[in-house]
Amino acid sequence: MKALFQVGDPVKVPLGRGQGAGVISEDRGPIGIRGGHLYQVLVPMDPFEPAIFELAEDEIEAFPQATEVHRRPIEKEKIIHYLKLGGLISILQSGASGGGIAPRVWLCRDQLGNLTHTFAQERGVVGGETVPSWAAQFGSIFKSKQKEVASLLHSFGLDVKQAADVIRAVGIVTR
Repeated sequence: MKALFQVGDPVKVPLGRGQGAGVISEDRGPIGIRGGHLYQVLVPMDPFEPAIFELAEDEIEAFPQATEVHRRPIEKEKIIHYLKLGGLISILQSGASGGGIAPRVWLCRDQLGNLTHTFAQERGVVGGETVPSWAAQFGSIFKSKQKEVASLLHSFGLDVKQAADVIRAVGIVTR
Protein backbone atom coordinates (compact mmCIF):
# COMPACT_ATOMS: atom_id res chain seq x y z
CA MET A 1 0.00 0.00 0.00
CA LYS A 2 1.26 3.49 -0.87
CA ALA A 3 2.39 5.76 1.97
CA LEU A 4 -0.14 8.45 2.83
CA PHE A 5 2.53 10.99 3.88
CA GLN A 6 5.91 12.03 2.51
CA VAL A 7 9.01 13.32 4.31
CA GLY A 8 8.55 17.07 4.79
CA ASP A 9 4.73 17.01 4.94
CA PRO A 10 3.23 19.27 7.65
CA VAL A 11 0.93 17.26 9.93
CA LYS A 12 -1.15 17.36 13.11
CA VAL A 13 -0.34 14.81 15.80
CA PRO A 14 -1.71 13.98 19.25
CA LEU A 15 -0.01 16.18 21.84
CA GLY A 16 -1.20 16.20 25.43
CA ARG A 17 -4.97 16.67 25.45
CA GLY A 18 -4.97 18.27 22.02
CA GLN A 19 -2.98 18.31 18.85
CA GLY A 20 0.35 19.76 17.82
CA ALA A 21 1.78 20.72 14.46
CA GLY A 22 4.78 18.80 13.21
CA VAL A 23 6.55 17.63 10.11
CA ILE A 24 7.20 14.12 8.83
CA SER A 25 10.95 13.56 9.21
CA GLU A 26 11.16 9.88 8.30
CA ASP A 27 8.99 7.28 6.61
CA ARG A 28 9.65 4.14 8.68
CA GLY A 29 7.56 1.93 6.40
CA PRO A 30 4.98 -0.78 7.10
CA ILE A 31 6.61 -2.02 10.30
CA GLY A 32 3.74 -1.35 12.70
CA ILE A 33 1.10 -3.68 14.07
CA ARG A 34 -0.43 -5.78 11.23
CA GLY A 35 1.87 -4.01 8.75
CA GLY A 36 0.70 -0.52 9.70
CA HIS A 37 2.73 2.34 8.32
CA LEU A 38 4.91 4.23 10.84
CA TYR A 39 6.39 7.72 10.59
CA GLN A 40 8.83 9.75 12.62
CA VAL A 41 7.44 13.24 13.28
CA LEU A 42 9.33 16.28 14.57
CA VAL A 43 7.21 18.67 16.65
CA PRO A 44 8.83 22.07 17.30
CA MET A 45 9.05 22.97 20.99
CA ASP A 46 10.62 26.41 20.57
CA PRO A 47 12.85 27.66 21.99
CA PHE A 48 13.96 24.12 22.79
CA GLU A 49 14.85 21.19 20.55
CA PRO A 50 11.91 19.57 18.74
CA ALA A 51 10.17 16.56 20.23
CA ILE A 52 10.44 13.39 18.16
CA PHE A 53 7.52 10.97 17.94
CA GLU A 54 7.06 7.69 16.12
CA LEU A 55 3.42 7.40 15.16
CA ALA A 56 1.14 5.15 13.16
CA GLU A 57 -0.40 6.57 10.01
CA ASP A 58 -3.88 6.57 11.53
CA GLU A 59 -2.68 8.86 14.37
CA ILE A 60 -1.51 11.56 11.94
CA GLU A 61 -3.60 14.14 10.11
CA ALA A 62 -2.53 16.27 7.15
CA PHE A 63 -2.08 19.95 8.05
CA PRO A 64 -1.18 21.83 4.84
CA GLN A 65 -1.95 25.27 6.30
CA ALA A 66 0.48 24.80 9.23
CA THR A 67 3.16 27.04 7.81
CA GLU A 68 0.81 29.91 6.95
CA VAL A 69 -0.71 29.90 10.47
CA HIS A 70 2.67 30.14 12.17
CA ARG A 71 4.14 32.64 9.66
CA ARG A 72 1.50 35.37 10.12
CA PRO A 73 2.99 38.74 11.10
CA ILE A 74 3.24 39.33 14.84
CA GLU A 75 1.75 42.54 16.26
CA LYS A 76 4.26 44.89 17.94
CA GLU A 77 2.16 45.09 21.11
CA LYS A 78 2.46 41.31 21.52
CA ILE A 79 6.20 41.43 20.87
CA ILE A 80 6.68 44.14 23.51
CA HIS A 81 4.51 42.26 26.02
CA TYR A 82 6.44 39.01 25.48
CA LEU A 83 9.84 40.70 25.80
CA LYS A 84 8.91 42.61 28.97
CA LEU A 85 7.47 39.56 30.71
CA GLY A 86 10.55 37.36 30.56
CA GLY A 87 11.06 36.71 26.86
CA LEU A 88 13.99 39.11 26.51
CA ILE A 89 15.82 37.74 29.55
CA SER A 90 15.26 34.18 28.32
CA ILE A 91 16.74 35.14 24.94
CA LEU A 92 19.70 36.93 26.52
CA GLN A 93 20.49 33.99 28.79
CA SER A 94 21.04 31.87 25.69
CA GLY A 95 23.96 34.20 24.89
CA ALA A 96 25.66 33.46 28.20
CA SER A 97 26.88 30.00 27.30
CA GLY A 98 30.52 31.04 27.40
CA GLY A 99 32.11 29.99 24.16
CA GLY A 100 31.09 28.70 20.82
CA ILE A 101 29.12 30.57 18.22
CA ALA A 102 26.55 33.00 19.60
CA PRO A 103 23.05 31.98 18.50
CA ARG A 104 20.81 34.00 16.22
CA VAL A 105 17.23 34.41 17.40
CA TRP A 106 13.83 34.95 15.82
CA LEU A 107 10.35 35.42 17.27
CA CYS A 108 7.67 32.94 16.24
CA ARG A 109 4.47 31.27 17.43
CA ASP A 110 4.44 28.07 19.46
CA GLN A 111 2.07 25.11 19.11
CA LEU A 112 -0.75 27.08 20.75
CA GLY A 113 -0.19 30.24 18.71
CA ASN A 114 1.52 32.07 21.59
CA LEU A 115 4.59 34.17 21.03
CA THR A 116 7.97 32.56 21.76
CA HIS A 117 11.46 32.59 20.31
CA THR A 118 13.43 30.13 18.23
CA PHE A 119 16.99 29.62 17.09
CA ALA A 120 15.80 27.93 13.88
CA GLN A 121 15.57 30.40 11.00
CA GLU A 122 12.97 28.35 9.13
CA ARG A 123 10.48 28.80 12.00
CA GLY A 124 11.22 32.46 12.64
CA VAL A 125 8.84 35.24 11.67
CA VAL A 126 10.87 38.30 12.66
CA GLY A 127 14.43 38.85 13.91
CA GLY A 128 17.61 37.01 13.01
CA GLU A 129 20.12 39.08 14.97
CA THR A 130 22.90 37.45 16.98
CA VAL A 131 22.17 37.27 20.71
CA PRO A 132 24.64 39.54 22.57
CA SER A 133 26.98 37.53 24.76
CA TRP A 134 26.82 38.00 28.52
CA ALA A 135 24.23 40.77 28.30
CA ALA A 136 22.12 39.89 31.33
CA GLN A 137 22.33 38.48 34.82
CA PHE A 138 19.76 37.96 37.57
CA GLY A 139 16.93 39.18 35.35
CA SER A 140 18.47 42.52 34.36
CA ILE A 141 20.48 43.86 31.42
CA PHE A 142 24.07 44.99 31.93
CA LYS A 143 24.37 48.74 31.30
CA SER A 144 27.43 48.15 29.09
CA LYS A 145 25.33 45.92 26.77
CA GLN A 146 22.35 48.27 26.27
CA LYS A 147 23.29 49.21 22.67
CA GLU A 148 23.72 45.57 21.64
CA VAL A 149 20.40 44.63 23.25
CA ALA A 150 18.70 47.59 21.54
CA SER A 151 20.06 46.36 18.20
CA LEU A 152 18.55 42.95 18.89
CA LEU A 153 15.20 44.58 19.71
CA HIS A 154 15.32 46.58 16.46
CA SER A 155 15.58 43.27 14.56
CA PHE A 156 12.18 42.38 16.06
CA GLY A 157 10.69 45.53 14.51
CA LEU A 158 10.84 47.79 17.57
CA ASP A 159 11.73 51.44 17.11
CA VAL A 160 14.21 53.32 19.33
CA LYS A 161 11.54 54.40 21.83
CA GLN A 162 9.95 50.95 22.08
CA ALA A 163 13.36 49.28 22.53
CA ALA A 164 14.28 51.73 25.30
CA ASP A 165 10.92 51.08 26.98
CA VAL A 166 11.50 47.30 26.95
CA ILE A 167 15.04 47.68 28.31
CA ARG A 168 13.81 50.01 31.07
CA ALA A 169 10.98 47.61 31.97
CA VAL A 170 13.32 44.62 32.18
CA GLY A 171 15.85 46.58 34.23
CA ILE A 172 19.47 47.65 34.00
CA VAL A 173 22.33 46.65 36.27
CA THR A 174 25.95 47.75 36.40
CA ARG A 175 28.64 45.10 36.78
